[in-house]
Amino acid sequence: MAANEEDSTETVASASEDHPLSKTETRAAIRVFISNPRFWLISLGVSSLAVLFEFQVFLPIYLSETFSLPPAQAGMASSAFPLGCLVAVFSGGFIYDKLSKRNIVYTMGATLIMAVLCLLSLRLLGVYDLGAGLELVLTIALIFLFGFAISPAYYIPMSVFSIGFGGKHCGLLVGLIDAFAYFGAMMFDFIGGAVANKEGGWEDFILILIVTSMLATIIMTAFLYLDYRDSERDLELALPS
Repeated sequence: MAANEEDSTETVASASEDHPLSKTETRAAIRVFISNPRFWLISLGVSSLAVLFEFQVFLPIYLSETFSLPPAQAGMASSAFPLGCLVAVFSGGFIYDKLSKRNIVYTMGATLIMAVLCLLSLRLLGVYDLGAGLELVLTIALIFLFGFAISPAYYIPMSVFSIGFGGKHCGLLVGLIDAFAYFGAMMFDFIGGAVANKEGGWEDFILILIVTSMLATIIMTAFLYLDYRDSERDLELALPS
């Protein structure tokens, strides 16, 4: 067992030393990051997804005002969102490693399309009178599915990309991408709060999320495709002619 652990450690160390950025200083690494289209795509994609994640901040208020729930019950009902994230990330980590990069493009694209459909369904629930009880159950189910749909695309591709592309600077790369994400979330908190505070503002609030979700789907799918294409090209260059 000890010998296997030593071999594993040596392999990781060797891979780190062989990385193109292994001898690059911080400033030079940042220049490499910002000159790569994948960095901007993943940063914009994660920023869009961070906006969608901010929905959970507003969820207790949304449920309380929409269904006249007491704050405690609205808080408990909103736990469907992190529960969906928990299930998706836990299972997604196993599935992600077994997929090819080509299949990851399709899988992540499909989950993000599911997120768009969840938001569209939330928007349409208010159009049809299904009864308060049924609407509440459907809303909680859609919130669960929404969290399930967006969390793998938010957490997993960024981490894998940062480790592979950043090398020893992966922590710096994660920090830069997260900075974009927090900036997007901060801006949405101001805008979303102002919109939701208006009379009938929740419909416009959901509409903003729908547009953001569509943008996140396009941007993240483009990033994953570009990452797949570049990995195929790197593999071809590595193979002996």
